[in-house]
Amino acid sequence: MIVLLDTHILLWLLNDPDRVPRRIMSEVEDTANDVLFSPINIFEVATKAGLGRSDFPFRAEGVYDAACLAGLREAPLRAKAAIRAGDLAGPHRDPFDRLLMAQAQDEGAVLATVDARILAYRSVVRMIV
Repeated sequence: MIVLLDTHILLWLLNDPDRVPRRIMSEVEDTANDVLFSPINIFEVATKAGLGRSDFPFRAEGVYDAACLAGLREAPLRAKAAIRAGDLAGPHRDPFDRLLMAQAQDEGAVLATVDARILAYRSVVRMIV
């Protein structure tokens, strides 16, 4: 199985693995699975870090380096995913989440998330929750 991590799951996995739900962690730890992070995750971290929020201590380069050191594979981001993200129906307008959902579809991946707004798209995107 190919597993694409939502940004909060990636951050928890790298910094506070006890927060990762057991079902998601079992899929991440399964060596038969290909666990991916996305350039979208890194862009989301960079964007949030750039806002200077005191409750967001992460830096994009550090997250990228840690993901690579953890053995996660970087998923390719293709223009086709951007087109699909723009076409996604529904009320959820967060561009990071829309791109991650579209990228998961393009990669034939399941999206690992606990974000309730994304969960509303279960009929469109396969998910691990």
